[in-house]
Amino acid sequence: MFDGRLPAQAGGRRRGMGKLFLTILAILIAGGIVAFIFLGDTTMIPRSVWRRVPKMDSGSPHVVGDRPGGARRPTGATLNEPEAIRTLRRFLAADVKAECLAVMSKGYLNGAYELDALDRCHGTHLGHWRVDGKTGDVMKK
Repeated sequence: MFDGRLPAQAGGRRRGMGKLFLTILAILIAGGIVAFIFLGDTTMIPRSVWRRVPKMDSGSPHVVGDRPGGARRPTGATLNEPEAIRTLRRFLAADVKAECLAVMSKGYLNGAYELDALDRCHGTHLGHWRVDGKTGDVMKK
């Protein structure tokens, strides 16, 4: 029996654009991340999150370790001073070209070598560093 009402029409309710908007937003965010990684400056990402690949350069200069009196190993240490400097140079190789990096030793103190690092090309001080004499761990002071 007909009561005067027409049946509901299919598609009468407009579908939301939410799914399309979220899909386009996700694609734009992913594209921005990829562009930042490949084109941007990754030095502000912490090393624990993004392991930097060392830049191509001429290689590290030779660290002299066999000078008379220059390679003494302090008691309890497994590294001598040239090995500690080499360890720090390798640690900083991802950020600075080898020919620009200057490392100066402040000596052995409390089980670690105290070192200062400079970027000679840009004239910046890279900080005071400690290289543990037993384990070779590098820590910024």
